[in-house]
Amino acid sequence: MKTKFLNFIRGVILIGVLVAVFLGCTQLLKNKSAQIKYADFFHKETNCDVLFLGTSHTLNTVLPMEMWKETGISSYNWGQSNCTPAVNYYLIQELVKYTETKLVVMDLYGLMEYEGYGNKKYRNDRLGQQRVQFDELPFSLNKVKAARDIFDNYSKNMDMVINLLTYHNRWKNLNESDFVVEESPQKGADMLVGVGTGANYTSISKEETTELSGVCYEYFLRFLDFCKEKDIEVLCVYLPYPANAEVQRRANTVGEIIESYENATYLNML
Repeated sequence: MKTKFLNFIRGVILIGVLVAVFLGCTQLLKNKSAQIKYADFFHKETNCDVLFLGTSHTLNTVLPMEMWKETGISSYNWGQSNCTPAVNYYLIQELVKYTETKLVVMDLYGLMEYEGYGNKKYRNDRLGQQRVQFDELPFSLNKVKAARDIFDNYSKNMDMVINLLTYHNRWKNLNESDFVVEESPQKGADMLVGVGTGANYTSISKEETTELSGVCYEYFLRFLDFCKEKDIEVLCVYLPYPANAEVQRRANTVGEIIESYENATYLNML
């Protein structure tokens, strides 16, 4: 009896050591860009008044620390280059577990923008950009579901859940910055300054509309439905940029649909 008990204890200790080694290797070898951007969100002690979601239009336009300085409103920027409505649909389900936000602001650039890529749920030519948000999300059944759904045509979709599957060979490129990681003070934002000439921009009438359809649009509606179910206020915006005529038509069309949701508001800044 005593021997069986000792073997059991040894087994528990061995499993504990293996888990510790696995977690340690995962932390050391992973790409630190996600940790730099998002770790602060999971470590904070206070709630975020506002969560910003969307594409690079959000990532490079909304600066939470400037907002805090000027208005006292706390926020976090979860925008990412080429982030699709499908990703945002699953992302919001995870983020609200960690903060009691008062408002979610959704950038609509991706409303139908990714219909020409793969399964339309992610840009298959920008897989590295898609990993950034997934890398720092804690493990959950919803994260597994998201990876299987969004990347359903990618044979290694579990790489999005288990970082070590992606970065196990990265030990060759480790450097000092992997051992001392400084989190970004920008609350998820990236400061990018440039000038768009708008040479091909032509403003169209607000009465011009178009048909809204497709996978991206369907996931956007699912996003709105989830927020309504959870009683989350949503502000949907087109952030200003020299949009082509078809995008302007989408912007003219989608407002009525958004405002049919009692918890949603629309702002067209095009």
